[in-house]
Amino acid sequence: MTGRAVAVGAMLAVVTLLICVVVFPTDWSVQPGSDPDSFVSPVTSADWAIAAVLILALAGGAGAAGHPWVPLIGCGAPAFVYYCVQAGRADVIGANLWVVGAIVLAVGLTGGLLGAGWLGRRIRRAASPDRRRPPGSG
Repeated sequence: MTGRAVAVGAMLAVVTLLICVVVFPTDWSVQPGSDPDSFVSPVTSADWAIAAVLILALAGGAGAAGHPWVPLIGCGAPAFVYYCVQAGRADVIGANLWVVGAIVLAVGLTGGLLGAGWLGRRIRRAASPDRRRPPGSG
């Protein structure tokens, strides 16, 4: 891995953690709902969607910069660790199945980040001039 790839990975990790801290609530414990017997999660679908779009955009940008594999570690590892820490320490009603969620997240992150990195690289290559033509040929 080149020094540039390491720098890109470090930048992705910092920005990914910043996204997680800004988008998600600080406490993932269940909250009382409108009924006395109901509880709701403070993490909404909108939180997940916003975080996913932003992190996948980072992965696509890294792919466009020529590093389609770097987001797997640069974005995936911090997002996965952040999820595990937050979900593992949350107070829940019943069993805390955060491990199952972590397995599902790992599969989704791997596919999504590799796909976004590949797509970013493909878009960058499609937008660049054809390198097979000799200079001055039009």
